[in-house]
Amino acid sequence: MRNSIVIYGPPGTGKTSRLVRIIKEYINSGVAPSRIGVVSFTKAAAKEMAVRADEVGMQIATLHSFAYHQANIIKDQVVNNEWFKLFAQHSKIQISGTQNYEIEELGEGDAYLSLYSYGRSILSQDWAAIFKNAPTIGNLPRFNYFIDSYCDFKEQFGVIDFSDMLDLALHKAPDLDVLILDEAQDFTPQQWQLIESWISAIETVVIAGDDDQAIYKWNGADPEGMRTFEKKHQSERIILDQSYRIPKAVHSLANTLISRVRSRVSKVYNPRDFEGTVTRYADARLVKFDPDIDTLVLVRNHSLRTDVEAAMMQRGVPYISEGGRPAPLNSPQARAVRLWSLAQKSKGMITDAQERQIIRHLKPIYKNKPFEKLLAMSWMNALELPKPLLHYLSAVEGEYGHLPLDPKIRISTIHGSKGREADRVILINGMSQRTYESQDTDSEIRTFYVGITRAKKELIIVSAFNGIHI
Repeated sequence: MRNSIVIYGPPGTGKTSRLVRIIKEYINSGVAPSRIGVVSFTKAAAKEMAVRADEVGMQIATLHSFAYHQANIIKDQVVNNEWFKLFAQHSKIQISGTQNYEIEELGEGDAYLSLYSYGRSILSQDWAAIFKNAPTIGNLPRFNYFIDSYCDFKEQFGVIDFSDMLDLALHKAPDLDVLILDEAQDFTPQQWQLIESWISAIETVVIAGDDDQAIYKWNGADPEGMRTFEKKHQSERIILDQSYRIPKAVHSLANTLISRVRSRVSKVYNPRDFEGTVTRYADARLVKFDPDIDTLVLVRNHSLRTDVEAAMMQRGVPYISEGGRPAPLNSPQARAVRLWSLAQKSKGMITDAQERQIIRHLKPIYKNKPFEKLLAMSWMNALELPKPLLHYLSAVEGEYGHLPLDPKIRISTIHGSKGREADRVILINGMSQRTYESQDTDSEIRTFYVGITRAKKELIIVSAFNGIHI
């Protein structure tokens, strides 16, 4: 590596646009698109950058995908659901391979797998310390047994997991002139180790991200990684200093909050020329949910959804969930209601699969009756739904004439909202008891900072259990 650039992009400052511009500059200077690699935290983010650059031929992938190809790994080698089923038979520990940032919501085997992967990601094998510091289930002897069994299983059957994938790609750099690494604040020590092993073979490396938005420390991400790289390689530093998203009132609050983080890269950046509003409520029931305003309802943990969802359901406010358990309008029951209306309008002209989805939710007395004859009834009489759900769906349908598929109000965890924005953000300021007891203060500040900075016009903060000082 001869050149390196580190770009810090605070919320809404157009980091992706700057990277697209850099890509075009390299291509205009004579670098072939095929000699440019773009790595991002998700495939969708990397592809978006390529589309915006309007260039074909670039190598675009997640870091794991690059490692997969550089190490010549075969798909059948990688652990999947079938391998996990076999491992469960061997170890007598149930596991599905489910990934979830709220480890307390996982079953025993998946919780152990998450902790094992975390240890690999931070280059540590101090399993006792890792287990002690995690809000998980089971016990240390079972965890140690899981690790021994899992490692033996992988060796016996010749399979690898995502952590192995990174190790197998060490010192096997992709054939590139320019490597662009986006969302670098989310890279783990293991991923930085891989990057360091590659860069001697690559002429130019561009690192982009924002340490203030490093909210995946629970997954091994190193909030200091960008700054460490910058210092080690004496990189050129660029700080994007103009937010095109955040209004003044929200910007002021966000800066006050993030300044409490003990170790961070100091950044001066400006809000957009719009005042905006910050409003506080002591209870979700006091909030006015306007279905005509683009809104993100953000919670730290899925368990914090209960009160705010109850408030929306009681008022018949249409909303959907993005991640976690389905909201009423995302639910199989809501789909059955939509299909019932479709069947009535089409006089029963629906597919067999659609009919089965409806029948699954019929009241028991109607299960064996001809479906076509049931369509004279309303879905409220024919389908067996819990009363709160029935009242909610009927209220929404009464107001809108149907059940909206894409309402403007969406509920998500803060982690799930990364990279998103909305005119109005309703932030539930609280966390689960287990998260509160095991919290890393700086990590929680960064997490709520990300939540606050999704707001384009309005920020509403609702007090909840175990909140932080905002």
